[in-house]
Amino acid sequence: MDEKDYRLIKVLKALANGIRFQILMFLLEKPMTVQELRRKLRRSESSVSHHLKTLRDADLARFETEGPYVRYFTKRREIIEHVMELREVVRRQM
Repeated sequence: MDEKDYRLIKVLKALANGIRFQILMFLLEKPMTVQELRRKLRRSESSVSHHLKTLRDADLARFETEGPYVRYFTKRREIIEHVMELREVVRRQM
């Protein structure tokens, strides 16, 4: 395996968690802060932050600081769009 294969594995592992998948779906709609995500997911701030770090490490999310707020965005939108297509294929077959 080469470096690209390892990166793919990292992305797939990040997407294999339901909370992280939900976070990406929310971020596709609009950029959000940890606090906004925490409320939507009904999770602790530390739990959401941990999942966001995993998504950042997989290069699927990024953040920008806006004053006292840190706003998260999707990154690699093309990958996420392919995941959404795969989601629809699986749903049709179930």
